[in-house]
Amino acid sequence: GDWGPEAVMKFHGVGNPSKTPAEATALEMGRGLLATVIGMLVATPHFTDLYRALPRIFRMSAEVINAVGHFVEILAAIFSQIIAFLYLGPALCLVAGTMSGAVRSVILQHFAKGGS
Repeated sequence: GDWGPEAVMKFHGVGNPSKTPAEATALEMGRGLLATVIGMLVATPHFTDLYRALPRIFRMSAEVINAVGHFVEILAAIFSQIIAFLYLGPALCLVAGTMSGAVRSVILQHFAKGGS
């Protein structure tokens, strides 16, 4: 079955004749906005210094957080009464993407400087 964002939205009333397009739009915008704000927290200079100091740990952590984020999206579709799952999934995936990109740039810089 399809467990992507469209399936999650369907479980939360999108496509339901009693819900308006404005409600569906507000839900999607709210999910994205919250994820972006949380993602900004892991893109600060302090975290960038941590990524530079411990790239292996944060690279693996990013993959684990990404997997957990997708799992939470599936849980949101199954347990539709738990609103936290609806908002947590995209936030975790965005945090993982932010961390992964930052760590990847640290690793590439290391190799570009002739590191081994």
